[in-house]
Amino acid sequence: MEERFYKNNKEYQKKYSDDSFEMKCVNYLIGSMKSEMSNAKVPESDEQIDKWCDNIEKMVRLDKRTQDDIYNTLIFARTDSFWKVNIRSTSKFREKYETL
Repeated sequence: MEERFYKNNKEYQKKYSDDSFEMKCVNYLIGSMKSEMSNAKVPESDEQIDKWCDNIEKMVRLDKRTQDDIYNTLIFARTDSFWKVNIRSTSKFREKYETL
């Protein structure tokens, strides 16, 4: 009986391709946070990045948001002086989307 533990990044299979819409949003969010604060807490492993991507995917699939609306709202959230300090993850972005 073989048990497999794939918690380290070596065996984890990414769910989202690098050119997917979800990755575009996550990379934008990470980049904008890092440009403001180089030591910002952002996902680093593929598994953590996929969790952030999951929130974007749910916004399209479950919340019925368009990709254009999501991306444009994300840009607004990260350039607005109030929202950029409050939107620091995709889960918070999804939660506050209606307010944004």
